[in-house]
Parts: sequence; structure tokens; C-alpha cells
Amino acid sequence: MADLMLRDRVKETSTTTGTGLLTLAGAMEGFRTFGGALGGTAHVTYLISMAAEWEVGRGTYTSGGNTLTRDSVYASSNAGALVNFSAGTKEVSIVQPALIMPVARFAGAYQPPKVLASYDGMAWGGNAAAGQYSLAVGFDADAGYATPGAYCLALGWGAKAYGGSSIAIGPGAETIGAAQYSEARGAWAKARQPVQRVACQHDVFAKGYCARIETEVGALTTGATPTEMLAMLGNRVKLGPGTAWAWTVMLAAFRDSNGTAWAKKFEGLLKQNSSGTTSMVGTPIETLLGDDFAGALSAAVSADNANGALKVTVTGIASATIRWHANIQVAAVSFY
Repeated sequence: MADLMLRDRVKETSTTTGTGLLTLAGAMEGFRTFGGALGGTAHVTYLISMAAEWEVGRGTYTSGGNTLTRDSVYASSNAGALVNFSAGTKEVSIVQPALIMPVARFAGAYQPPKVLASYDGMAWGGNAAAGQYSLAVGFDADAGYATPGAYCLALGWGAKAYGGSSIAIGPGAETIGAAQYSEARGAWAKARQPVQRVACQHDVFAKGYCARIETEVGALTTGATPTEMLAMLGNRVKLGPGTAWAWTVMLAAFRDSNGTAWAKKFEGLLKQNSSGTTSMVGTPIETLLGDDFAGALSAAVSADNANGALKVTVTGIASATIRWHANIQVAAVSFY
């Protein structure tokens, strides 16, 4: 079906009788014509009414003849069928029919949406709250309100999006205040670091969790100096105490000036004990996937104990601008 056009304050009269197309006869006082509002032929939803006779449906307005074809009836005074209109002046307008109007259904008491004027946020659901330019939907959902964070989205019972520009979807899903630009999806998924995408099933009874974490880091080198790759806003890829990460790093490099490319895959196991010491378990596995640089580029993945993070370091070549990108995927298990 073609797109429907909605326009405000469009109403004309018609004296056409029967069940066929209507010829429109001009706008009523204070309203616009179909042609003036639509600018040409268009598909619309309409209301035709005259005393006890009425019909709501979908039709086609044709600008050439200023007519309205009644293509499909949604509701009418003739038990939902086309109305055989009698003689007289009808009012014909563009409307939003109830049949195709999106509606919300609620179990229990209806909770109207709350627009928090001082924050420009919207919250919908019992105890829901939203911060600046944020949206919270669901009982006890909080999008950047209790812990202030702008541009947040929280969907689901108890979902909490506290990190600025973050998303929490699912019952109990949460992005903590420090987890800017992060995303937590699934029951009790929790993003604790910036620029992370976390999906997990939280182990409530063991007070820990198993998670799938994904993030991106990048760098630009213009020489042969080792350079640490960082996430958005200079963030590192950090663990937490009592955590083990089985990680994979897919790393690619590209030099635009001559179209040369390079790629390598790294895999390994990283852990941080309960006292915060971060270390590799064994030696990471490296697989060269392709190399236009004849061995001139190098990269390494290591444990950053000082920052409690996974560290990716790249080294380019002299007088060459090279852009680097790494996708990091983690299977994590934790007791924190």
C-alpha cells in the first residue's frame, strides 16, 4: 500500500450521492482544501459525514478532478460497509482513524507519560524517571535521572541508563554512571566501562555474571612510534576485579595514499584478581590475515596492569599516515 498522507485542518464539502467517488466542492470556513494541503494526488484517510450518515476509510485524492475515491472502509454507519449517501451537503475531511492508531495496553492501572520540564526528558511507567533529553519506559526505569546523564534510553522493568549517551534495554539492564556511550542489552546486563556493548544473563544467585562484551578502539600513526589504541574520548578497555576475559582482537590498518592494507587476529586470556592485579594467562595467539606492507607494520596486545585494562599497541612506519581500527570481543565471567 502506498504511503498515507496526513494533513491538519483539511475539510471540504461535497454534494455527491451514492457509493462511488466524491467530487469535492471547496473548503469549509477556517479549513484548507485537499489540493492546497496535499499539493497533488495522494493517499489519505478520510471522514465523510452528513447527519446520521458517516464513513471512515482510506481513499485516493486526485488533484486533476478534485475527487476522492473511497478505496477501503474502516468503519461506517452502514455496519462497516460503503455508505449509500443520500442527497445533501457532506463534510469530507482528513482524519487519523482509530483502527490504525497506535495504542498502548496496560496491565493494572494506567500510568500516563510524564514530561519532566526541567530536564526535557520523558518517563512512562510506575516510578519511571528520565533526565535531560532522555526516555525511560517501564516500571522503575530510570534514564539518567537518579544518576544524572543526558541523552539516555532505558527500556524495561528496572532498566537503568546512567552513563551519558547510553542505552539499557531489558529487565534490570544497567549502564553505570561512568559507562558513557555504552549499551547494555538483556536481563541484568551491566555495562561498567565507557564505549562497551554488553549482553549477558546475570547470575543473581552466585552474585556474578557471564557477559558478552564488544568494543572498538582506534589510532592514527604518522611515524614508527608505538601508539596505544584507545576507545572514544580516550577511554581504555578495562576489566573489573575478580574477572576473566577470553578475548579476540581483529585489527586492521590502511594507508590511503597508496591503498596498502594489513590485518591481524589476536586471541588470548586476560584476568584481574580480586586485589586488582591484571595479567595475561599464557601467550596470546597471533594470526596474520594479510599484509601489503611486507612486514613493516607491527602490533601487540598486552595486559595493562597500571590501568587494569586490555592494551592494544600499534607501530607504523616513518612519514606514513596509517589509520588503525580494532574490534574487541570478549567472553567474560566475573564475581564482581
